Amino acid sequence: MGHKRVGDMAGGSPVRHPALWMAAAHGRTERALQLLVGGDVVDIEARGGARGCTPLSEASLQGNLEVLELLLEAGAEIFARDCKGATALHYAAFQESCASAMSIYRTCHPSTQLPNANTLRAHLPSQHAAAQR
Repeated sequence: MGHKRVGDMAGGSPVRHPALWMAAAHGRTERALQLLVGGDVVDIEARGGARGCTPLSEASLQGNLEVLELLLEAGAEIFARDCKGATALHYAAFQESCASAMSIYRTCHPSTQLPNANTLRAHLPSQHAAAQR
């Protein structure tokens, strides 16, 4: 219970989707909270999907800020890498989600003053590419 197996798009091999990963992937904040504080043992780093993302990385990739912040509060590993070497912060940058990136940064550096959103936005990949043209 808590895991769903589906066929991988690339080759039909089963891919695990742990319950917390599913909540992160689909923005189900209440379900994530229930899993985290419900008394059952939940692996906060249980990977799912074809990329092998942790729930934190999946929440970042999908732009699910509320779930991302719950996972950060619960102590999710910020620097965990998926099978391609990406972290939650990589996905926040890829999605150009300043809010996600700032939440992750604030967790890493709680005493450091954060840059404002405009400064952070200027360093996102699309802005950097536009400046190079």
